[in-house]
Amino acid sequence: MTPRVRDILLILVFSVVLLLVLEMLTRLVLPQDYRTTSLNGLPTAKDDRVLGHLNQPGTHVRLDAPEFSVEYIVSDEGFRDEVTHSHPKPDSVLRILLLGDSFTWGAGVAYEGIWPVVFEHRCLADGLSVDVIKAGVSGYDTRQEVIYLERLLPKYRPNIVILAFLPNDLVTNLPMSGNDSLESRQALKQDSLLVRNQGVKDSPLHILTLLKRLFMSNDFLYTKLYFNTDRSQYFSVPMADRLKAQIMITKALLARALTYCRSNNTAFIAYSIPQQIQVLVRARNYHPPGIDVEFIDQEFSAFARDSSFTWIPALPALVERYQSDGKDLFFRLNGHLNREGNAAVGDYLYLKFRELRRNEIR
Repeated sequence: MTPRVRDILLILVFSVVLLLVLEMLTRLVLPQDYRTTSLNGLPTAKDDRVLGHLNQPGTHVRLDAPEFSVEYIVSDEGFRDEVTHSHPKPDSVLRILLLGDSFTWGAGVAYEGIWPVVFEHRCLADGLSVDVIKAGVSGYDTRQEVIYLERLLPKYRPNIVILAFLPNDLVTNLPMSGNDSLESRQALKQDSLLVRNQGVKDSPLHILTLLKRLFMSNDFLYTKLYFNTDRSQYFSVPMADRLKAQIMITKALLARALTYCRSNNTAFIAYSIPQQIQVLVRARNYHPPGIDVEFIDQEFSAFARDSSFTWIPALPALVERYQSDGKDLFFRLNGHLNREGNAAVGDYLYLKFRELRRNEIR
């Protein structure tokens, strides 16, 4: 063995040992994996043949993640909610049904800090006698939310339905069919635009995940990383034919929800919650080529006007909050709203809701 080869081997061995030491220290001091612990022996979800899954009533779990540690408690009614919702509804109460995915569920944030609770408390503090049903279910798309709406409305008879929408709902939304079983939905989903959460995957090495978090803490580097993944298709212009088709499908789903609500004398509102990338691009005035982070809201706002329902885009409010406070509104790695982001979303919904109440919700 020549001295040169020996030196190279020594450098490689030293590098591997150093990496292993750093990995062990990271796992001990700053673990970067997700660990779910059931605190009462119940699973986090239960199977449902039509919806795929529902929140498991009575479950109590703790989730430890790189950016947060949080406990989730599900009520006996199947909601992340500390309020019991009587039925029939008292006439003196304004009941609001909130539907959505993990952003409405409040992933990563303690119950009192999630935006549905922030919105509820703002309404109560303003003297409104409201009963807010917090029916978010992680992993749902618009199609599942509409089916869930049709299941919950006859039982709880809300005065108002607010459906939270995110751009990634476009990925997996499928048209309604005569057969709405889970099996039919899974078969159709093979032709979906993208696989939800497709993009840069977390590394099994904790040290690499930690380095990625540090990399993503920079706004410019975060946007560069994002637009080098397939997720950029959400905001690419001109729109691909497949994205146009997904928008049409989603409009049909919203129209179905609107028609169902109207047939039950219930007001319908869609609340558009942006993704982190949209806020960063707008707040920093970036101009990635072929990208428009606002066109989805523009498209659906026009549809809402034509259909005579209310579409509330939260993007401007979050951009203003980020520019003024300079505090992150999302967990950088996880992507969900953090406590500050939830506060901003809840506050803004309350302000728009108060405005709509003054003008009478259509």
